Amino acid sequence: MWGFAGSPLSFWALQGFHCPAKLKTMGDKGDWRRFVVVNEDLCARCGGLCCKSYPGMYLDPGQFMEAWDLEPSRGSLGELFSCYPLEMRVCMGVPIPRPRVTEEGCVFLGIQGCLLPREKRPLECLALVPREETLVEGEILCQRPRDLRYVQCFQEWKGFYLDHGLWEEAWDLVKEGVDREGAPLVKNLP
Repeated sequence: MWGFAGSPLSFWALQGFHCPAKLKTMGDKGDWRRFVVVNEDLCARCGGLCCKSYPGMYLDPGQFMEAWDLEPSRGSLGELFSCYPLEMRVCMGVPIPRPRVTEEGCVFLGIQGCLLPREKRPLECLALVPREETLVEGEILCQRPRDLRYVQCFQEWKGFYLDHGLWEEAWDLVKEGVDREGAPLVKNLP
């Protein structure tokens, strides 16, 4: 199913998702790059245990916008989410973009690893520090960098949405069934 030639995103084009995707390279701008860890060998040997558990989040608005070549304007998030299998996860009352979840985990996990080019992968994935113990124990023992603070990331996303008038659009992309804090909605019983 995942053995398509060309871009890893060509599968989505065949499924009816069609948006022009300009690939960007990781240059030297942006504070988020200091968190990127490269240990492709260890990650490949693991087989994506973290990816099978849950998709990583785009923890930095700048990294997300750069990865998907977006300008922060109204309608841009909705258009992107209609083109590619992305979703919002609500963390501390803030919608955070990530790849969609399937029964197998991250929608972009293929037989030979991540189908996304490195420059499009979520920062949470790129920043994960792999550990040999994960291979031995069979559970995720990888860690995030100590100075990567989730609360700060969520606050930056909220500020980004508010600064660019995207707060309501981001919430429109949240799956039904969760409240503004991310808790599941429970219907009142009769």
